[in-house]
Amino acid sequence: MGTLGIYSFPRSGSNWLRKIVHEMLRLAGGAGDFDVRVDAPDIHTESYNDRRIFRINDEDWSLYKSHGKSPVYAIKGEDINTDIYIYILRHPLDVFLSHLNYAYIEKSGFQDRMYIDIDTVQNLKRSRNLKYFFSSFMLHGTIDPTFVEAGSWFESAENWTDLSNKHDNVFLIRYEDLCRNPLVALSTLKRCLPWSSDDIVTSSLFAANASSPKDGKFNWQQRPGYFEKMLPKEMQSEFFSVHGERAMRHGYGPTIVI
Repeated sequence: MGTLGIYSFPRSGSNWLRKIVHEMLRLAGGAGDFDVRVDAPDIHTESYNDRRIFRINDEDWSLYKSHGKSPVYAIKGEDINTDIYIYILRHPLDVFLSHLNYAYIEKSGFQDRMYIDIDTVQNLKRSRNLKYFFSSFMLHGTIDPTFVEAGSWFESAENWTDLSNKHDNVFLIRYEDLCRNPLVALSTLKRCLPWSSDDIVTSSLFAANASSPKDGKFNWQQRPGYFEKMLPKEMQSEFFSVHGERAMRHGYGPTIVI
């Protein structure tokens, strides 16, 4: 069996990538319409053992998603055997803003861990309460340090980059590349999935984009470099004065070139 694991730090594009890869499996396996959240579970909230098995060229393939800062081999009593890991990486300051927006959308699940009322990113910026959450990100590399499996953005990016340099079954995709030139970014999938093709990748990308909500909530500001517009310049400068060297190791500087 070929088991694929989609990994990322939270709010880095893993749901988008999961939809694309799920659609590839569905098309290659000749399967009907299914639910990506059931077929390709987030193993932190759903059952790995309930994932769908796709039959492709006489082989079984399956898919799951994780925010683990390193490979997950077992969770909630379920063993996880992964053949191919695909990690999606995104600029840390865009991740910060997207994670904050998600915390507002899922406020009931976050508020009890916060000392300040969660609001929209725009309202937090106007009220100057954005500084509280930014200070947490500066200190912990996340706004939710209770999610210990995910670790910090730095731990996650550094661990997976190191793994990709050491193992030929670990592949990295940059969120910015997926936005800028998705077919080129997804060429990685053609290299690691023997049954893939240009037609499958193109059709899967179109289907995944068409099925993504356009309500500006979950897929909020789905573009690179939004932090340059939204985050106060003094916060940007503070981040890069402290964490610039570590961020630059992954190609993330103070500006995004599109």
